[in-house]
Amino acid sequence: MATAIDVPEGLRILADGSWRVGEEPVLHELSLLFFKRHLVFDDEGAFIDHAGRRLPVAVDGPPFVVARLEIDDPAGTARAVLDDGSVEAVEDLAMDENSGHFECAARGGRTRAQFSRAAHQTLLEHAFEEDGRFFLRVGVHSLPIRT
Repeated sequence: MATAIDVPEGLRILADGSWRVGEEPVLHELSLLFFKRHLVFDDEGAFIDHAGRRLPVAVDGPPFVVARLEIDDPAGTARAVLDDGSVEAVEDLAMDENSGHFECAARGGRTRAQFSRAAHQTLLEHAFEEDGRFFLRVGVHSLPIRT
């Protein structure tokens, strides 16, 4: 069983997706990658889980960025390549009403990933509107985009 670690300054993810320790931004790329690769979610919340130790994380925004959106029309699949190197099936596409950025579900639907400019461009190339609703075309399938 993992043990919790209390960190006075706290690790948190702001609404815009930026990571902070206290009021200081996490700028070191390898540290940020480590945090993202070890971020887990369970019924108790979000944690950095490493070597049997858990560091609580306050999550107020999308912790991940969709670096690349891959559309495989013949297979009828859409995959989000996240900035931690993981790959997720694209589910629950939506535009965040506050930021105006597109997002999708990540980590089994427990959190969100915000689209990068490149992923956003790919989404727009495959998006269409029908009866006032928007969809992502993936081969013969259409994934709804919530607005």
